[in-house]
Amino acid sequence: MADLRTHRELTERGEAAIVSALLALGDAYVVLPHLLLSGMLGPRNPDDLDVVVLGPGGAALIEYRHWHGRLTVSEPPTPWILHYAAGGSEPRPNPLANLSDKADALLEHLSANGAAPAALLTAVVVPDRTELEGDAEQPILPLSKLVRWLEDALGGSATPWTTQAADLLRPPVPPRMVNQYRLTSLLGRQGDHTTYLAFDTLKHRLVTIREMPYDPFQRPEDLDRVRTELLREAKLTMELFHPAIARIEQLIPQDDCYYVVGEWVEGAQNLREALSQGVLTVESALDMAIACADALSYAHGRGIVHRNVRPENILLAGRAVKLTNFKMAKKADLGTRSTFDLRQMAQESPYAAPEFKLGAEGHHRVDVRADVYALGAVLYEALVGSPPVHLDEKYWNPPSASRPATPQGLDEVIQQALRFDPAQRFSTMAAFRERLLALREGRQPDAKSARYGERRLVKRTRNSLLYRAVDAVRGHEVALKKILIDPALSAEARGVMVQRLLREAQIARTLVHPRIVTVLDQFVEDEDPYVVMEWLEGHDVREHLDGRRPVLSCEEALDLVRQVGEALAYAHDQGVVHRDLKPENLMRDGSRVTVLDFGLASLAGAEQPLEVAPAGTPRYMAPEVLQGLAADPRSDVFSLAVVLYELLTGRYPYGPEVLLGRFAGGESEGMLAPPSHLNLAVPPALDAPLMKALAVALEARTPSMAEFLTELAAADEEMNAGSFLPRGNAPLKAIMLGGLGLVTVAGLGLGLYFGGPGLIGGLPQPQAPQPSPSDALAARPGFEQPPTSMPSEVPAPEPTPQPTVAPATPAPVREVSWTSSAVNIAGVKVRVERLIGIEGQSLLTLKVTNTTDAPVSFFKPEAALGRLLITDDLSGDYSRDVDWASLPLVLTQVEGGQTAEGTVRLTRAIDPAAGMVRLILKEEGGMGREFLIRAYRLEH
Repeated sequence: MADLRTHRELTERGEAAIVSALLALGDAYVVLPHLLLSGMLGPRNPDDLDVVVLGPGGAALIEYRHWHGRLTVSEPPTPWILHYAAGGSEPRPNPLANLSDKADALLEHLSANGAAPAALLTAVVVPDRTELEGDAEQPILPLSKLVRWLEDALGGSATPWTTQAADLLRPPVPPRMVNQYRLTSLLGRQGDHTTYLAFDTLKHRLVTIREMPYDPFQRPEDLDRVRTELLREAKLTMELFHPAIARIEQLIPQDDCYYVVGEWVEGAQNLREALSQGVLTVESALDMAIACADALSYAHGRGIVHRNVRPENILLAGRAVKLTNFKMAKKADLGTRSTFDLRQMAQESPYAAPEFKLGAEGHHRVDVRADVYALGAVLYEALVGSPPVHLDEKYWNPPSASRPATPQGLDEVIQQALRFDPAQRFSTMAAFRERLLALREGRQPDAKSARYGERRLVKRTRNSLLYRAVDAVRGHEVALKKILIDPALSAEARGVMVQRLLREAQIARTLVHPRIVTVLDQFVEDEDPYVVMEWLEGHDVREHLDGRRPVLSCEEALDLVRQVGEALAYAHDQGVVHRDLKPENLMRDGSRVTVLDFGLASLAGAEQPLEVAPAGTPRYMAPEVLQGLAADPRSDVFSLAVVLYELLTGRYPYGPEVLLGRFAGGESEGMLAPPSHLNLAVPPALDAPLMKALAVALEARTPSMAEFLTELAAADEEMNAGSFLPRGNAPLKAIMLGGLGLVTVAGLGLGLYFGGPGLIGGLPQPQAPQPSPSDALAARPGFEQPPTSMPSEVPAPEPTPQPTVAPATPAPVREVSWTSSAVNIAGVKVRVERLIGIEGQSLLTLKVTNTTDAPVSFFKPEAALGRLLITDDLSGDYSRDVDWASLPLVLTQVEGGQTAEGTVRLTRAIDPAAGMVRLILKEEGGMGREFLIRAYRLEH
């Protein structure tokens, strides 16, 4: 290898390209990348790069011009013309005249110091992809022919002249060694990382070495952790062997730093440098994106997500593409380290997917779809010249707006890659690559994919996306369901899952019943399975449970279950089990109910594949299905019983600890409360069939759907026969809203408080008179606290002159317990701890937990009204009854990582006849979060 003498870092890829090419010369040559002579402080033009090569036969002065395009050359003083590949041209100064002047100065300097060369040659060198036209007397060479030209002109046996001349032009620099690697020159610095060009003395080839020092001020335990994390991330790339990925060949840890030895890409420049000279052609941009997608798909197949795809990390060398810098890579089964680089990248990089910005403390749970977004942004910039900056998907500027020659369909492909919602992007990099290849080759999309157009997203669940689309063949609307598959699955496991889902959809197509949605078709698009169903009007049953629609009465709930049960009984007769029955899969239009989503249906007794986790919604799945065992008709009986239980009581039958324990242990049987104990409007006759259907043990559960319907019908007949009498023979009004079954019983006491027994501190509460049902209903719109005098039928004692009178013993207070669920939005959780009604007023205690880094604010004294809205289910509005003077300051702003709890007073008591209270707490500024909290009352 030629001796290299340099005095500064090689700051441009062009410098590194020509220097690395010249190092291929033999040991008899000396390369000096920078010409420094007396009176000549370096290049006169920013484009100039002077390189001196000393050889046995003389010296050569080379001027390297890092120009790309078509170059028209001529003799001085006529300027040269550079024609850009993307169109347009620009005159450039003719370098030949200055080159002659520099050669004369170099010859004079060497001759004056007794080291005159035998010959002094000059040449202009350009990159290989630069096209040349025109003539000039001096040589104008492509880079690849330079070494051969020098060997022919300056070759010969080694002489001491080269060393003498080199010492005159640049003092000798002792080489620095890292193991077998000799550091030849500095390529650049980025932060505290330094990159060198080095020569492998064992394998006789060029490499890059990145020096990555540790923070010397870290504590020893932190230093060990950082070392482990950095080495782990660097080792990820060592697992990758792909022609479009720059190889990491070796790690060399030392006490104060570690070195990463990587592949040197001859004559390469990064995409950022290429874009500084103009946008790429459409063909070149597609080739670059396809090569990167191929490399990333390979990495994803090995569980590695790059997480930092950007132009600076993509090298172009002719038609070759190399993806580099996996230092932020993450393996799917490993945690993410919290680094400033990662946070800064997420905040500043236009290539970082939106889900990066939602991470907490640098721990971002991103998957392969983040790389899809980044590559889409890079492709956009390669075509347009700037990255996408749209803040709203409705107003993004497609590439065709700037590049009219953009192929048809490329706008849609890039837009899909840049979706803010990861579920709406390409699910895999392989699917993205296939779509780009189809555009590059002019192939049309799959006929089935094109058949269902005009798609409009109408619903998103954890497991699917539901579109309203138009069937171009039949000419009517259909429901198009995209089933989401875990993006972390390997390509093989994903293929198994897709085929399984298509088989299940095919099973569903065999079902023909008026209460089962008709499945029309199924297909695969971009490696995602789709199911086509008839479009149904109406709403799902979940809307009756979360308060968006009126609560179903007991009779309506039983009628709904009867219709669903008949549909499922028919499916069971065909040997098909639904396996994913839940309120969201029951469509209600008037009183008509249709069962949806047989997409997870299976033949009775079929076991789950071992490669995938049990599919479905856990809280409605039967215990045996949740444990990965085979499903049979009794599994659907359990799921339908859960739905009925929730409709009757507003509660899930089993607690979260039972669900998380997957119904392990026999103690779960005794934890189930009969529905009539939670809602007094539920006849006790329904308890037995419902409890039997909810049995955890298969042998104890109702054996078939038909028998479950028969038992419910028998209970219904018993109710209609008059055997059911309300407790206390008092009229009932069922109030079942949201999460808990609520009942208002006329004629009962009106004591009111949140949080259950004991929250009032054990103080005796005055017993209100017992109004008649008509009085209670008449007084409801404008409720006031009833008088505290004794009932009229009990005469009040006559006043006596004694100074003291023993107080009457208060009647027992009827306990009314309230409960609410916490609402968690983007790391901020709000919960109603208690609500106590005392003497015409209410005390509301809120608890706010902020797990994010940023503070969250709720109330400003000058604009507090409207930030806390309080209503009940009887149309009562208490928002203007909030005493803002009682608001504790601790609730106005909650710092990151802190929890605050405070109580505010309401000057009017909440109607004790209400069954539910809704609270909307609005954030001041920030993300503009709104927390909707519902609190429900239970009778005891």
